[in-house]
Amino acid sequence: MQPVILKPLHHNGQECIGIYFENSSKLNGAIRKNAGAKWSQTNKCWYVPLGKENYNKLFYALKGMAE
Repeated sequence: MQPVILKPLHHNGQECIGIYFENSSKLNGAIRKNAGAKWSQTNKCWYVPLGKENYNKLFYALKGMAE
């Protein structure tokens, strides 16, 4: 399993969850499709708005593929 790091991120005036990992098309597709994550070219990471619902979506999108 691939390690994924979640960090607080302030992006476009909004509190977000920054999602950091080595490039993987499998993980990219999973978080974009299942968690609604967007890519931040400025921060070089994926992100979702901060919130329990988005955290849960992210958790289930990565379940079994990342730690």
